[in-house]
Amino acid sequence: MRRLLGSFERSLSLLNAITDGVIAHDDSDQLLYVNDAMALMSGYPSAESMADVSVAELIARLKITDDGDHFLTAAHLPGHLALAGQEGPEREFKYLNPQTGEPSWLTIKAQPVIAASGEVQFAVSIIRDITQRKQLETRTLELVVERERVKVLQRFVGDMSHDFRTPLSILSNSLYLMQRNTDPERQQAHAAKAEHQIQRMENLLDELLQIARLDENKVKFEFRLTDINIFLEPLIQEYELIALEKNIALKFLPQSEHCFARIDSSQFEHIFTNLIENAIAYTPKDGYIAVSTGTIDNQIFISVKDTGIGISAEDLPHIFERFYRADQARSTNTGGNGLGLSIVQRIIEEHHGKIEVSSVVDQGTNFVVRLPESTVPKVASA
Repeated sequence: MRRLLGSFERSLSLLNAITDGVIAHDDSDQLLYVNDAMALMSGYPSAESMADVSVAELIARLKITDDGDHFLTAAHLPGHLALAGQEGPEREFKYLNPQTGEPSWLTIKAQPVIAASGEVQFAVSIIRDITQRKQLETRTLELVVERERVKVLQRFVGDMSHDFRTPLSILSNSLYLMQRNTDPERQQAHAAKAEHQIQRMENLLDELLQIARLDENKVKFEFRLTDINIFLEPLIQEYELIALEKNIALKFLPQSEHCFARIDSSQFEHIFTNLIENAIAYTPKDGYIAVSTGTIDNQIFISVKDTGIGISAEDLPHIFERFYRADQARSTNTGGNGLGLSIVQRIIEEHHGKIEVSSVVDQGTNFVVRLPESTVPKVASA
């Protein structure tokens, strides 16, 4: 071992010239060698001042932690693996810089030094401070996020300006025509147009407030065990007449007698009001919409499938993004503002579920909501 260590020490001039920290240690917890860079990183004035420092003391001084901020010992670090004769990959750790007191990052790469007999004599660890790199990565990520936030905000301002300007323009024109026209029927028609545009703006404001309250966790969910089939049937019946106006067949196809889940009735109704209304809006005359339910793998599913115009493969990955509208003209015609599906997704997430979508242009779209299945408590017989 002395021969190996002597050979190692002959490289001291080279090791002290590099900026990475280097230590050599054996399984007795003793530091056999420390270079000046390691001493500086550890807050010591020089390598000589660390003559009596143990591996455990060095680790404790650096307060090395994992990603979960759990303090680590020598047994958790690469050097321990090297002493067992194995050379592991370079790993990243957090540490508290003794000089600045700031949380920092380092990497450790260790390898064993093995004698001719095959016995591991000691381990050499190379420690590199990567704090600047991590800070640069963080700043880069923050810039990307900020750039995306600005892009979304710009899109929001543009969309909202359009969404308010259009109904306000129609409203202004309708009021002007009402004042100029003396025919009661025409006045009533203009009043109906104005009322429709007011309702459209109210819906937009409601959705903006809804998404804001969901983001701030201000929506109180009251979950109750509910048979989804019994819940959906009257809701679908309400929309059957609306669908018939376009000669669209709207069918409810439960595949199981009962589908129980814990839901907030009010919020859950919002989900399927949106999905069914979208299906009717984007399905041409003489089309077909099927709402089906069932259970599989301890989950319940609710599918809303239509034979509508579909969504392009380019737009499909983005439809749950806020303010995203696959087709600006189509959304304008239906009063869409790009918030409906975002709200739907957030409500489903609060139910510990998920929503999936598949679509083919000119063939139709299928939204599938999946929720954890709940069982009805059994009542003990007398």
